[in-house]
Amino acid sequence: MGGKKVFVRFLALLLAILLLASFTTSCTQKQEEGKKKETGKEEQQVYKIGCILSLSGAASPLGIPEKNAIQLLAEEINAAGKIKIELIIEDDQSDPAKATQAARKLIEQDKVIAIIGSSNTPCSLAIKEVVNQAKIPMMCPSAGNVITDVDNTWVFRTAPKDAVAVKTLLEYIKSEGSIKKVAILHDSNAFGQSGADQIKKDAPAYGLTVVAVEKYETNAPDLTAQMTKLKNANPDAIIVWGTNPGPAIAAKARVQLGIKVPMFGSHGIANKKFIELAGDAAEGVVFPAGKILVPDQLEENDPIKAVIEEFSKKYEAKYNEKAVTFTAHGYDALKILADALERAGTSEPEALRKAIEETKDYIGLDGTMSYSAEDHDGIGLDDMVVVKIEGGKWVRLK
Repeated sequence: MGGKKVFVRFLALLLAILLLASFTTSCTQKQEEGKKKETGKEEQQVYKIGCILSLSGAASPLGIPEKNAIQLLAEEINAAGKIKIELIIEDDQSDPAKATQAARKLIEQDKVIAIIGSSNTPCSLAIKEVVNQAKIPMMCPSAGNVITDVDNTWVFRTAPKDAVAVKTLLEYIKSEGSIKKVAILHDSNAFGQSGADQIKKDAPAYGLTVVAVEKYETNAPDLTAQMTKLKNANPDAIIVWGTNPGPAIAAKARVQLGIKVPMFGSHGIANKKFIELAGDAAEGVVFPAGKILVPDQLEENDPIKAVIEEFSKKYEAKYNEKAVTFTAHGYDALKILADALERAGTSEPEALRKAIEETKDYIGLDGTMSYSAEDHDGIGLDDMVVVKIEGGKWVRLK
């Protein structure tokens, strides 16, 4: 009899628990239904997007404007309400090892649906390895050819690749007519090496002979020895391919050594930091750049002129500084990703990747961009200009 009473009490307790659970579920459902009636819609899904940018270290002049643009655009996207995104921003400190750690953390812990990054080619290549393993999309604002030349299934670029920037510059040099021999000084990192290799490859097609090549470590404090060797090769011009501080140090060495031939730079110096670091030695330096650097010098019928001017006003009002090439790379990366997410209607990786590949004639800050299954580089020769530093300002030449 004792056992029977225990069993009956157990059944009663079980029934009470079931009734309580049912009541709680019913109340929760009613609360959710009440919220839906009040708002008129279900609670919107929030998509987590990871950003790995160089906010400190050598590449910070690139990463900081990229972050600013991305944050400004994220606020606009969320205010519009079509989709909701949450940015999780990591600083790779301009270090590929840190970029790898950040990518793994964002994917494994934060469960992001895509990654934007990085500000420099070595860090971008490190992130690329991780996203290829995880199979999630990556929007890349870096220029090294190899980023999209091989294993590019999950990687899309918004910056002009080295091949495009080099051709833009060499076309201008050829048009000058007086330059036949060039010397190259390049950063030893992936970006610098990629640019130097592209120049050596393309030079003959533009009637140019490369007479000397020197390289330097990214944070080298002095480039006098390298510039002296280039001077002794008697070139008609020197091309310095890298991002700051190297090109600024090279510009100063050029003046100190009395080198009179013109200096050309890469699109990696398309910001005020180069002018600040080089000082008067920046005067006369010529380089390829995105159109955002000279919006007031664009033709009125250029389709991106109005887009740049509208954005630049908002950017300057918020950050009290002018937008630069790298601002555009970050903005377009998030804009294209958000647009693809909206069209796909899902964050499922394959569907999202396909939606990015279907981006056609997107008019952004970098240019008019289209992707395809075969082409994950959106920027072409028509999207770049050649500028010269005059009086501490950028003047469009081409």
